[in-house]
Amino acid sequence: MKVVSSIKSAKKRHPDCQVVRRKGRIYVINKIDQISIEELDLLDKVPHYVPVSAKDEWNFDELMEKIWEYLDLLRIYTKPKGQIPDY
Repeated sequence: MKVVSSIKSAKKRHPDCQVVRRKGRIYVINKIDQISIEELDLLDKVPHYVPVSAKDEWNFDELMEKIWEYLDLLRIYTKPKGQIPDY
């Protein structure tokens, strides 16, 4: 699936091409291990942001939660929770 910038350009393309509408954006701010708490508080005012530190592996769980929230993903279990899957 290709992402197009407008509906007009999608109409000019192949009929199988679909228009992807963006729901929002997530700003991932890396290297938070190198800034002060005061600077982090300033970044807290930025909407749609997730501070992470790839080096120290900080805040990856919050990033994953935001991705699931923004994409409106739904987790479906094919077995009862806690049981071993039967391949």
